[in-house]
Amino acid sequence: MLDWLIIGGGVHGTLLSHHLLQAGVRRERLRVLDPHSRPLARWGRFTASTGMEFLRSPSVHHLDVHPFALEHFAKGPECRRMKKPYAWPYDRPALALFQAHVHHLVRTHGLQEVRLEGVARGASRLPARGLRVETNQGALEARRVVLALGAGDHPAWPDWATTPQAEGGRVEHIFSEGFHRERIPPEEDVVVVGGGITAVQLALALAARATGRVTLLSSHAMRIHQFDSDPGWLGPRLLTAFHGQRCPRQRRRTILEARHRGSIPPDVAAALRGALRKDTLSHQHGQVVAVHKYLESSRERLRLELAGDAGTLEADRIILATGFSRSRPGGRWLDETIQSMALSCAPCGYPLVDRHLTWTPGLHVMGPLAELEIGPASRNISGARMGSERLVALARG
Repeated sequence: MLDWLIIGGGVHGTLLSHHLLQAGVRRERLRVLDPHSRPLARWGRFTASTGMEFLRSPSVHHLDVHPFALEHFAKGPECRRMKKPYAWPYDRPALALFQAHVHHLVRTHGLQEVRLEGVARGASRLPARGLRVETNQGALEARRVVLALGAGDHPAWPDWATTPQAEGGRVEHIFSEGFHRERIPPEEDVVVVGGGITAVQLALALAARATGRVTLLSSHAMRIHQFDSDPGWLGPRLLTAFHGQRCPRQRRRTILEARHRGSIPPDVAAALRGALRKDTLSHQHGQVVAVHKYLESSRERLRLELAGDAGTLEADRIILATGFSRSRPGGRWLDETIQSMALSCAPCGYPLVDRHLTWTPGLHVMGPLAELEIGPASRNISGARMGSERLVALARG
């Protein structure tokens, strides 16, 4: 039997596996179950798709234990050729630096050795202590199971987008499995739908190589915030009152109000303004009502009808950068596990857990599933570090 089984090998699961090993958990008693062969595989694909150059978070938010480990790594031999390892302000690391640091941790600490490639199918309590997890590779038993599930399986599709996509129109989501930005022909006219950092970064990356028209279509004006929530949510300034609020409905309202959804940091806003001045990119505001396919000189095109008097847009391809669904991660197997194990959920469907992130004895959560306890930052790297601190404390007894 394992001591720890982590389901999910993205940022949260990989960070926790490293921190548990550093806290003294025996390597042979720890496993990370993930459908991908490499740590952070999906995260890496998503960041590459957006054209991200620098992270939004500061350099102290990374996967290692010591807060300044990334800064120390940046001064080492592996990073000497990096021209710009950080962006102002807050020393936000370059994506290349962050990824190099992750590869360093995986290689140096043998994190690949504790991974199992596979997916969970269900979970049940064992007669004594621990849980049994059914997977596509067989059953696993562990004293503690941590659900470190992300929202990556559930990109948010607007209602108007499903019909043209089903009819074969070139409508795709940046976070869909088959999306590859580099495969988009530069001569195509592309409409990017969204108003947040993902949409703007994608539009800028496409415009940098495009010979066709690139249009950013947003439903709102630019919302400029350095971070996606107030830094006070990382400490007692805001979390004290949050933890004092026992009503899960109120906690959910607080989380929704605290997140700067659809926002962009000042440097990305400046890059957008620069592209608009150079006329390499256009930005239009409006709500899509419907999309229709039509032929133009035997070339299949898409016409977007916008609400009100905003008119229409025409394109060869529509790319949705509309984020992820707000529904609980995990899918059917977790739904069935919740029912069979009678797990407590808030009205929003998310787990009700204690301060140790315990859902039921032996079952813990982090990431999105832990946000009613961790708070608005739970999905971020900083939230992974906050959740890991609580779980490592359990490992240390």
